[in-house]
Amino acid sequence: MSGRLMSLLAATAAAGAVVALGLTLFFPTAPTYAATPPLLDVSPVPQPREELLMDLSQKVMLGAESPTPDPEVTKISALAWSLVVMSDGERQSANVVNLDYDITVQPDGAVHQVVKAGPSVDADGQPVTEGVPAVGELMSEEEWPAGSPELRFTEPLPSESDQIPAYFAKAYETTELPDAALIINSVADLMRQRQLSSAEEATVLEYFAHEENLKVVGAVTDRLGRDAIAFSAAHEEDPSYEEYLLVATDSGQVLAVETHYIAQGRTDIPSPSVTGYFAWRR
Repeated sequence: MSGRLMSLLAATAAAGAVVALGLTLFFPTAPTYAATPPLLDVSPVPQPREELLMDLSQKVMLGAESPTPDPEVTKISALAWSLVVMSDGERQSANVVNLDYDITVQPDGAVHQVVKAGPSVDADGQPVTEGVPAVGELMSEEEWPAGSPELRFTEPLPSESDQIPAYFAKAYETTELPDAALIINSVADLMRQRQLSSAEEATVLEYFAHEENLKVVGAVTDRLGRDAIAFSAAHEEDPSYEEYLLVATDSGQVLAVETHYIAQGRTDIPSPSVTGYFAWRR
């Protein structure tokens, strides 16, 4: 090979390196995000918040269920997921590992909670079995005897909906009344510890009907395939996150809660993203 040809090849290679470097500089690689569940697919609904929730509240009362065969023991079952970013250098969680909750509440209020792995999916929503817990694998098991500090809700909910914030403030031992987003969180905590009566659930919906900081998101299908109306409220102290309340269109029952990240700044997930949900089987 002639010296001139070698020089030309070397120059071409060098130019190619410069171009490649330029591409790297001007077109950075896409960030690697943790896997999260898909956002809810929303269809608009024409009714305003107050009308919707008062109608749903009436449905709860009209559809009051008969007593269970064993009223002394309450069984609560749910599907849940929460974003826990396992980071190894720049590597993020590649899969969504759903969790099955089975909660037993004894007559004295004691709670036994068993959490097992549910089906897992990847970032594209495709089922995955490699590198994830097997379906049914025990993830955690906890018991809280009656009177434990974790069991805050020893009293029934007030019958007057405007007293709901004060009830939760007392339960959490604070003098500051919670905002609408924290009320959604609090209702979820309560429903993880015991079942609400139809009257209690109707009162919760009545409270949200008059809560001006709650907005109607629209008609959705929840993580268990049920039709619901979604409502949301942003946290007053950290508006980066919104809490979602999903209410069944047919029965008015609270089906699920979700947390969505809606701000900018996080590098582990895009915006918006689902960062957690809890869907009761009822």
